[in-house]
Amino acid sequence: MKRAKLPLLHLGAWCFFIINVLLTYPPAYVQQFGMMGLTVKTVSFYLTMAIGFYANYFLLTPVLLAGKRYVSFAFALLLLIAAMVGLFLLHALFIDWYLGTGSMFLDERRAMIPFMGFEIFFFVLISTGLRFSADWFRMQRLREELHREKVQAELALLRQQLSPHFLFNTLNNIYSLTVHRPEQAPQAMLRLSDLMRSVLRSVERDSVDVENEITQLQSYIELKRLQHSEPYRIDFLVEGDPAGLRIHPMLLLPLAENAFKHGDLHTPGAGVRLHLRIAEGTLTFIVRNAPTTGTRDTTSGIGLANVRRRLDLLYPDRHRLLIEATHELHTVTLSVELT
Repeated sequence: MKRAKLPLLHLGAWCFFIINVLLTYPPAYVQQFGMMGLTVKTVSFYLTMAIGFYANYFLLTPVLLAGKRYVSFAFALLLLIAAMVGLFLLHALFIDWYLGTGSMFLDERRAMIPFMGFEIFFFVLISTGLRFSADWFRMQRLREELHREKVQAELALLRQQLSPHFLFNTLNNIYSLTVHRPEQAPQAMLRLSDLMRSVLRSVERDSVDVENEITQLQSYIELKRLQHSEPYRIDFLVEGDPAGLRIHPMLLLPLAENAFKHGDLHTPGAGVRLHLRIAEGTLTFIVRNAPTTGTRDTTSGIGLANVRRRLDLLYPDRHRLLIEATHELHTVTLSVELT
């Protein structure tokens, strides 16, 4: 259907020219030659004009002008106009024969050769403009398709990175749990199993309910609380109504994971505070943690970089990711417009 659209537009334009001319013939002209005779004259005139129009549209403009062969284009254009003038003189001979008007139309055309040349040049100019416009729109569609394919390929790669990264980091923490607090390990493994099942279901989707992401956050936070003897150091607050809102999956969980990975949950007064707020279609997620004073976790940091790139691809000009770091406090603030 898309391929037929442009030819139909061209056909419609030629029909418009023909009908417009037929409607402007004086009544005396119609009476003298008849509507059928004038229709044959007008249709054959524009068919002749179409020869020059499409010779330029399909050959001169895309091959010579677009190829920056300007001298060759100018020379070919002059030849085309001269050839078209000759064709219109032959057309006049045909009309004189068809209508039985002697040499009336041929003599008229001879007297109007300069005007004919200008009219032909005008149509050729329209042809050039249309060809460049069609090529520009075609290239725009191609660029958009290539960009869309690139984005989809990149998102697929980013999605593939998410689950292994999250799983390896969490298993690393549970391993530590089995060493220091083995009684909590079975419950932690069950929570991890449920969480990973939810993550794997959502990560391949283009969007999920915000409520689903909140549930994943709550499950992950409960898992982290099992690992610490002072679970009150971990706080998660949700404000606003998430009903009906959707978001790309796994944008929030890596931010929480990053806070626990690099946060200090042992120094008195330190902890991790997560605040998710929804207002007027905008989701704001604030994660605060005191930076660790001990040995830093040197495992893969792909999560935060992954989130930043996906935000750029999925929510251009509709998000803000702000990271503030001092010696006392690290704060990550994510705002995403969901409507």
